[in-house]
Amino acid sequence: MLIAFIVIIIVGLLGMSLSAKNAVRARMMIDGHPVAAVTCHPRYTKDGSQALGGNVYTISSKYAYKTGTT
Repeated sequence: MLIAFIVIIIVGLLGMSLSAKNAVRARMMIDGHPVAAVTCHPRYTKDGSQALGGNVYTISSKYAYKTGTT
């Protein structure tokens, strides 16, 4: 039963990471913030994407959180 639950969670996270918006949410869930992950709305940042040469999505500061010690 526990293994089935873990497999369902892993498959769900993999499914969420198919789009860039959902990849942001999946990363937030992995970092331990599931409520913020479900309620946030990542937005594409055109200027940041051009500057960094990739797709950059941001979340509002309302859902921001700190990871690690830095």
